[in-house]
Amino acid sequence: MSCSLSRCQLSVHDYRVLVNGLMALAMAIWPVVSVSAQQAGRPEAEAAALAQRTLAARLSLPIAEIRIVSVSQAEWRDSSLGCPQRGMVYRPVLTSGYKVRLRDVEREHVVHVAGGHAVICSSQAAPKLSPATLISASLKAAEAVRTALGGRLRIEPARVRIVSTRPARSDSRPCAAASSAPSGAAFIVEAEAEAQTFRYYTDAAMTASCDDPAQKPR
Repeated sequence: MSCSLSRCQLSVHDYRVLVNGLMALAMAIWPVVSVSAQQAGRPEAEAAALAQRTLAARLSLPIAEIRIVSVSQAEWRDSSLGCPQRGMVYRPVLTSGYKVRLRDVEREHVVHVAGGHAVICSSQAAPKLSPATLISASLKAAEAVRTALGGRLRIEPARVRIVSTRPARSDSRPCAAASSAPSGAAFIVEAEAEAQTFRYYTDAAMTASCDDPAQKPR
């Protein structure tokens, strides 16, 4: 390399040495940048994975069938993670975490995650059913309630009179026993037996009393 007061000229050898040095420096810095980026994304990925596992377990589905829609940061006023349940007491402390939207084959779900804990908050309303399918599903729901209530009262199911059957909205939690992630069409059924009125939640996977949430689903 030769230099004067006005300019500096590089020989071919000097140019190659300079380029190789810059490339070596870039290669030394790149792994650090890559690792930092991966570390920055880890909390979101871990939150999404926990949400997937929790929802898959609730729905009894393979994790491969649960698709991640979005992951966003969130903050809640207490330890309920924004999804309080009736009868529970929560610590009034600001809790930071993630709101994870997931989708299975039929619907979208919202799961809140913080501190290694995941709560299924809501599910998209069930898709509209054809009139024939809705009637068939409601008849099955009524029969499931007759069987459950008959067994509970130790009477013949035929002695149970169905008062009303209406679709249950999964996002409104119509009773404490209702599932936050219904399996198939879900209904709230009111029935009468032994001069009493009873209220049940039922879907393709469970039938449970709304009047006695502690009762095991039949």
